[in-house]
Amino acid sequence: MSYAVIVDIDNNPIGNLATALGSLFDAVGNPIGLAALRLRVPVFHLGEILVLDGSGREVSGLGRKPGKWSVTIEEFTDIDLAVARAMDVMLGNFGHVDLEADVPEADPPPSPLTRTVEIRDDVYLDCYDDGSVRWR
Repeated sequence: MSYAVIVDIDNNPIGNLATALGSLFDAVGNPIGLAALRLRVPVFHLGEILVLDGSGREVSGLGRKPGKWSVTIEEFTDIDLAVARAMDVMLGNFGHVDLEADVPEADPPPSPLTRTVEIRDDVYLDCYDDGSVRWR
């Protein structure tokens, strides 16, 4: 089992849209016959966290499988790392985080530190009350 974070969604409008039947609208009849309406809604959202089984399918919820859609995921075995990455994506860092790169000196934290997650021996992710994260 792994935790997947949606980090990118293809710009192709059909690549992440599915037809919603009955959940968001009702078909309406008219004197000539039945009027049809098809509404497409996003399947995944940036920063969304999924719990995936060994075959890459969502364990709970709708049983969605990101591999069938035009989305990019990053998988983690640690939920804390998945949450940190999801927050990073939602704050606008859509690129892959290179954990091997040199970590620049960070500015002073904007709010009180909530939690620190050790990524590896010399790399840490600080999570702050306001939802921001910083690598050090």
